[in-house]
Formats: sequence, C-alpha cells, structure tokens
Amino acid sequence: MVLGTLQIVSGEGVSLVESTNTEEVQLGAISLPAKHIRSGVRRRILERLSEGRATVSQIAQSTSIRVPHVSAELKRLREEQLVYSDEESGSRGAYLALTGPGWNLIRSDEIARLQKLPESSPPPGALGRLVSVLGDQLLVAFIRRPQSGPIALPGVPLSTADLVGVTKWTWIEPRERKPRWISSESFQSVPAPPKEIDSSNISAWGADIAVWGLQRFRLIDGPSSLQLATGAWFGEMDAGSEIDLPKGVPNSGTWRVGTLSVSGPSVRMDRPVVGIGLNQFSRDALLTSAAPYSITFTSQKIRDQSSSIPLDALEIWMKIAHPRIRESERKLRLTALQEYLLETDEQQKIVKRRRVEDATLRRFQVQWGDSTWTEFTPDVGDWVDTSSLSKQAEQALFVWSLNHLQMAISFDVRFQNSLDSLPSSGVPERIRLLLVSEWQVQSRYPLRCSSPRPPFDVGQTDFD
Repeated sequence: MVLGTLQIVSGEGVSLVESTNTEEVQLGAISLPAKHIRSGVRRRILERLSEGRATVSQIAQSTSIRVPHVSAELKRLREEQLVYSDEESGSRGAYLALTGPGWNLIRSDEIARLQKLPESSPPPGALGRLVSVLGDQLLVAFIRRPQSGPIALPGVPLSTADLVGVTKWTWIEPRERKPRWISSESFQSVPAPPKEIDSSNISAWGADIAVWGLQRFRLIDGPSSLQLATGAWFGEMDAGSEIDLPKGVPNSGTWRVGTLSVSGPSVRMDRPVVGIGLNQFSRDALLTSAAPYSITFTSQKIRDQSSSIPLDALEIWMKIAHPRIRESERKLRLTALQEYLLETDEQQKIVKRRRVEDATLRRFQVQWGDSTWTEFTPDVGDWVDTSSLSKQAEQALFVWSLNHLQMAISFDVRFQNSLDSLPSSGVPERIRLLLVSEWQVQSRYPLRCSSPRPPFDVGQTDFD
C-alpha cells in the first residue's frame, strides 16, 4: 500500500507526492440534514479546501475561478464561520482551512445528492454508484468495500454491460483514504460492511441498501474521459482484463515500479522517479523496487548488511567543512584523514590519528558519526548506509555520487540542502529514484494527479 501523488515530469521522470492529511470527518452520532450547496463557486472552493489548507491564489489557480470571485466568496464563508484564516481578514498569503461547520456543510451536500438519486436496486455484482460530478471530481457511493487505490470505471452502466460489452474504462484516483460508511436510513456513521460478499447472488444485495460508503475521487485523465452518467451503477473490472494506463503513465520502461491498482497493468519507468513526503512503507517499497538496478543510498534499515561509504566522497566534504583554507592545505588534511580511516593496525592507527588536524577530526566525527569506510566504489545492487550522516555529510555524498558514479543511483535524501546540488536542467537521467520530504526544484508537470495515493501500488514489484 502506498500513499502519495503521481506526477509525470516532462524530461525528468515521475514524482510521487504524499498529500497533506485532510481532515476526514465522520458524521458521528448526530444526523446531518440534507442540504445542497447551490452555488457552484462555493462548492468548488469548499471541495478544494477539503484537500488541505490553501491561500487565495492557490484556490483560484486550482479551481480556475478568478481571484476577486474567490476572495468575495471566502469572505462570506468566513463570516458564516465555515472557513478559518490563520491571519487577519485581508492579509496577503494567509492560509485558509475548513472549520467543523464547513466540513458538515460538505457532508450535508453529499447526503442531499445521494438522496436525490432515483431509487434503484443494485444489479448483481455492483460495487457502487456514481453520485455526482464536478469537473474532474467525483463522489461515489459504495455498497461494499472497494480495493484501495485507483478504480477503473466502465464506459457503460453495469445494467447494460453484459449486453453491449465494456470497451473503454476510465481511471479514477481517491481524494481521501477510504470510504466513510453511513446508514442509508439515519445517515449516521456506521462500521464498514464485511470484506467479502457473494456478488453473484442477487439476494445478497436486496432491494434495500443498509449502508453507503461515500468516497471522493478524481478523474486521472480529466473531465472529458468520463462516459458514465450520474446515478449509474458500476462493478469491478475482471481479473486479467487488459486495460490501458492513463495518459502519460509509462508502461514500457526498463524497470517495473509497480501496478496500477492491486490487479491493474504494470507501471514501468526509464526516467527518474521522485518520491515526495511518502510514508515509511512507501519509501521502503520504492527503494526495494529500484535496488536491483541502481546503487542505493539510504538511512532505511531494510537490509541486514550495507556497503561502506567510499573515501573519495571526503574530497567534496573537505570543501564544505573547510571553505576558507587553501586548496593545498585541504589536500594535506584529506590525505591524512583517509590514511587514518584505512589503517587497520591499532598501533599505526593511533600514530596516524595524530597526523589529522584536530579541527578536521572533530568536524568529521560530528558530521559522519559511526559510518564505515571503503576505498572501493560501490556497484549496482549495493546499499550504502547514510543513517549517521549530518546535513553537510549527506550533501557531500550526494554531490560525489552525481559527479563520480556512472551507474544509476537511488538516493534517500533527508536534508533539503542536498537538492541544491541538482543541475538547473533538472534531475539527471542516471538518478533512478529520489526520496525527499519536499520538492522545490523548478520543473513543469504535464500531468499531476493530486490524491492521498499514487495511481499505482509500488508494493507489487518484481525484477524482470
């Protein structure tokens, strides 16, 4: 299972971004009234804020609403205490977020749209029903648990799929982690239904639906890709079905990143992958997937054994640690430090330690910790432990790997300053994988799918 966002980077590669956790508000013990949000501008702004805090300009850009209209509507929302600002009203750059009543208004609107659908018994094999469409944003009501991650919607309703066949599928990605299960009568929060239901037995469904699982999705290929009408029932794609990937998602690269959903087609890459703000499981899965094809630099304890750090990286570090001393003096200190680290005889090691300048040795011990060292260059498949490295040490190792290694590399970056060493042209092709907490490198993204999860499961990997 992976949480993040897929970004296809033009000329660079793919980015995976873990979105900010949005507030997933359950309905609780209080039944909310069914109340439509009739203003399209208000609804789009509230939907944007349901994905996380944002400024006025960010909201305007993501909703394609002019800034004056956004500002005017946000003023009304603040007056109604539906939106909260972290600065005084009118302050530039202030971040806005939904309040509890704001979330309740969104949930009330969802209930109203669900109730407005014409009554219809679910066909055999039904998974859910399309409740509403707002641009590329969908609201889906499930009657049984869906698989986590992206879902493929058929081009025709389930009731006619057997008659005409399904020739086109549309991929949608979740905007929240899981469905919010509510009672179909009281609309209060209820436990999720059992994982397994006999979908071939129509009596398992019945005419009445006990629970609905509401979940918001986004069309990966944009609004024009949807063919299913509001109110239509849909099922799951059959195992082994051959369905095309969304536009821009690569499938012919040299290494397999994972699969699009649990049983979907494979995602293959031949360009760099950037994982941004991913959780621990996601990071481990990507590192493991990329490892057979690259040299891996990481602080993650995934393997029992790891390779030592090359001594040559200290040349870069000396320039960072001692920027003001002469080049000749730096070389003398570097040679003394490398000879000390390579020495295995205890007596000789004491002698060579005395030859290392005290200031250099102190900085080395603080910034490199208990790292182990080697005079050999790592090879493809090696894992280099970076858990003891300081900010300056990691930057030195990152720069050295970019400048001196000819093989593909995967680098788990803990400190943002390391990324300052990337060339202005973008991420070099030799980088197979970058894991970072945030991404501030200027680049263009022709496809951005914002969701709590990337549209593929990197936990499903092989090395062929």
